[in-house]
Amino acid sequence: MDISKYKFYPVKIMENPDKTFTIQTRNWKGAISEAKTLEEAKKMAIDLVTDVINSLFDENKLIPEAVTAQKDDFVVELNLDAALKIGLKNIMIEERYRKADLAKGLGIAPQRITTFLNLKKSTNLSFIEKAFAYMKRPLSISA
Repeated sequence: MDISKYKFYPVKIMENPDKTFTIQTRNWKGAISEAKTLEEAKKMAIDLVTDVINSLFDENKLIPEAVTAQKDDFVVELNLDAALKIGLKNIMIEERYRKADLAKGLGIAPQRITTFLNLKKSTNLSFIEKAFAYMKRPLSISA
């Protein structure tokens, strides 16, 4: 699995006639937000992408690979643990692992899996490594 496909999500930031900004994700056309300044728009773009992905997690839907950025796009760069969580969640969906199955296999409470998979919460990489190993998908990172 190439984690870089889940690390960089492009968004389009457009200036409106009233000098506010509209933010639209390239992967999810219906995901739109507004901001008063360009700096605020860039910060909101990160929240928009992570909120959409967390919603898809909650709905048990596969997270698509990021589409190619277009000229002048702002690219939201997710941190490594977020990209790994996306890969992990996609494996869970594809192979029909329930959160309860993973929790039992890792010897933790099922509620902790929800917290671990939340993109807005930092997760210990050793947990992510153990989760991949439990699903017989050993994690290896190379440069």
